[in-house]
Amino acid sequence: MGAVPFQEAKWARLGNRVMSPTSTSSRAAPEGPMPCRPFLDAVSRLLHDHGYTLNPKGIADACARRPDEVCALLTAAGTVAATCAQVTILTGAADALAGAHTTGGPDLPLRAQLDRVADALTAALARHDKATAALHRGGKSLIHAGSDLVSTPDHTTDPIGLTDRDPRH
Repeated sequence: MGAVPFQEAKWARLGNRVMSPTSTSSRAAPEGPMPCRPFLDAVSRLLHDHGYTLNPKGIADACARRPDEVCALLTAAGTVAATCAQVTILTGAADALAGAHTTGGPDLPLRAQLDRVADALTAALARHDKATAALHRGGKSLIHAGSDLVSTPDHTTDPIGLTDRDPRH
């Protein structure tokens, strides 16, 4: 048994019908539960906190038409979530070390640990700010491109400065 010639590979063997010319990336997603639903729910909540609404049903079309923007948006959302967790943990560690430092007197190793935690917290906050800006750029880019993946809840009030409208017009 050998390889199927290229021309014959385009033909389905059942019923001698030509296979659909539609690529898999532009076909609609199958009906049923989405395997990444928990992730999309988390992204939806995060986007909501930043003034956007996520339409999970638009993900297949958005990925087919604007894969780079969708990837950037999801990456930024993941980074925002991760840095939020880092900030929470590091803030707790800083509070604990500061409390131990004030009650225990001038302990140099403790002060050095507190400085390291403060440096890590500063870096996490910088990454969070950068990711938040990227999240807004990604959301705005998808909205301006006409994607129905993300939207703002109220286009008339434009709560996040989506457009540079002159109120006199």
